[in-house]
Amino acid sequence: MINDLQRKGYTKDDISLLSLHTNSTRWIDLGTSVLTNSDRDKADKDFVNKLNSSLNEDDDIYSKLEQDNLDILRQSYGIKSALVEIEYINGFRQDKLVSDDFRNTFIDKLLQAF
Repeated sequence: MINDLQRKGYTKDDISLLSLHTNSTRWIDLGTSVLTNSDRDKADKDFVNKLNSSLNEDDDIYSKLEQDNLDILRQSYGIKSALVEIEYINGFRQDKLVSDDFRNTFIDKLLQAF
């Protein structure tokens, strides 16, 4: 896919990967996480910091930064990449996931970061 975009004239600076997930860890409710791999470059770290800051501008969203060794992010070297876990399916705040207001706010905050 990245090669297709580059053939159309886009550079790696024009491309970002944002992988959205919900966490289903049972009985855990830790809010939202913006994740990156620890070995990513400055552009990635700036990207995840901007995403996290934008999400935390809203009182209804609690987001934290985490580092991991995620396969999906290992496969996207060369472009800005982040994985965002949106709330937790089995937690006490799971009702947020079905709220149109919450989903619209969340999307607005992600787009604002771009």
